[in-house]
Amino acid sequence: MSVRRLVLPVAVVLLAFAGTPAVQAQILDGATPPIELNFSTPGARSLSMGGAFIGLADDATAAYANPAGLTILRSSEVSLEGRMWDYTATFPDRGHYAGAATGNGVDTIDGLVNGTSSENVSGVSFLSYVQPGDGWAFALYGHQLADFKSSFRTQGPFVGEGEALGRLFPVNGSMDLKVKNYGASVAFTASDTFSVGLGVSYYDFSFSATTDRYDFINDPFGPADYSASNLFARQAADGSGSDWGYNLGFLWRATPKVQLGGVYRDGPSFDFSYSGTCGPSDPAYCEQSGNVFTTGGSVNVPTVYGIGMAFKPSDALTVTVDWDHVAYSDLEKGFAYIPVLEPEVPNFSINDGDEYHIGLEYGFIKMANPLLLRAGAWLDPAHATTYSGADLILQALWSAANATNDQWHYTGGLGFVLAQGKFQVDLAADISDRVDTYSLSGVYRF
Repeated sequence: MSVRRLVLPVAVVLLAFAGTPAVQAQILDGATPPIELNFSTPGARSLSMGGAFIGLADDATAAYANPAGLTILRSSEVSLEGRMWDYTATFPDRGHYAGAATGNGVDTIDGLVNGTSSENVSGVSFLSYVQPGDGWAFALYGHQLADFKSSFRTQGPFVGEGEALGRLFPVNGSMDLKVKNYGASVAFTASDTFSVGLGVSYYDFSFSATTDRYDFINDPFGPADYSASNLFARQAADGSGSDWGYNLGFLWRATPKVQLGGVYRDGPSFDFSYSGTCGPSDPAYCEQSGNVFTTGGSVNVPTVYGIGMAFKPSDALTVTVDWDHVAYSDLEKGFAYIPVLEPEVPNFSINDGDEYHIGLEYGFIKMANPLLLRAGAWLDPAHATTYSGADLILQALWSAANATNDQWHYTGGLGFVLAQGKFQVDLAADISDRVDTYSLSGVYRF
C-alpha cells in the first residue's frame, strides 16, 4: 500500500500583536502550535482585578492602560514589576483524519491526536517613573509586551484512505519572540472631573522560528525519523526592527462614587522574512513541491479601543468593569506565504473580538498597614485565524491547530500598603487553559 507525502504548505506566518490582555498568534502550519502572547495591562494590581483598569487607572501603570489616569497621582512614584508566564499549546501530532486507520505500522489511531507544548519564561515586565504637577502629570516607562518561547515535535498524522491515503511530514520546530515597548505619557485635567492623556511608544521587535520536516520515503508507516540525513525541508521566519505607536485616553468622574474611562490604542507594524530550503532526503521532490522560496511579510498590530467603569460603593470596596474591542482583522494585511499557497490565501480570515473584564478590590483600610484583597475574571474571545476553502487537509489541520473557543481567565491577588503609603507590594495570578501568569510588583512614592 502506497502513502502520499502531503506537503502541507507552511503557508502563512501570522503574528498577532495587540495591546490587549491576551492575544493569540500562530504560524499557520498544521503541525505548529499557536503562540500565546500575553499583553496584559502591566501591574499586579490590574492583573488580579481581571485586567479591568480603564475606568480606574489610578497608579503608574495608567501610562499604558489609560494615560488620562496619571492626573490622579499626587506624588512622584517609581514602580517595578516582574512576571512569570507558563504557556501551554496544543497541536495535531498523530492519528488518522478523514478515514479509518489502516492498522499498518504506526497508523493505528482513528482521528487526530493533539500533542502539547509547554514553556516557562520570566523577567522584568514593567518599570516606570511618574512626575505629577498642578493639573498635569508625566510618565516614562518600559514594558515587556511579549516574551514567548516554544518547542514542539509531531509524529506525522495520516489523512484519507485508499488511493487518497497520505501522511503529513513529521515536524520538529522552535520559536522565540520578544516585543519591548518604551513609552512616554502625559495627562492634563480639563476640569475638576475630566482629564485627558496621550502616550507615545517606541516598540522593539525580534522573532525567529524554524520548522524542520522529516521524510518517511523509506518506511511510510514507520515511526518518525528525526535524523539530519532524513530532513526533507526547513522553513524559517526571522525578523527584527522597531516602530512607533500611540494611545489616547480620557477619565471622567461622573459622581463621587463612579468613574468612567476610555482608551484608543494604535500599534506599530514590523517586517519579517520567510524562507524555505530543501533537505537531503529528496531534494528533487522538494523543489517540485515549491518548498524552496524567499519572501516576506509584515506584522500589523491590531487597533484596540475600550471603555471602563470604576464604582466605589464604599471607601473599602471598588468594582471595575471593562469592554475592549480588538481589530484582529488588521492582521490579514500582513500575510507571508509559500508561493504554492497563493490561491488559498483569500480563504484565510480573522474575526475581530470583544473582551469583557470584571474586577473587585476590598481593602482593610483601618489597619496600620492596609491589606488589599482582589479578584476578577475576563473573557478572551475566540480569535484564531480560520480557513474557509475546500482543501480537507487545510480544513482539518488548521481547525485542530487553532481549536480555541472563547476562554475565561480567573484572577486573584493581594496587596500591602506600608510606611504610611510610601511603599506598596502587590501579588497576582491569572489562570487559564492556555497561559498562567504570575506577577509581583512594588511601588515607592516620594
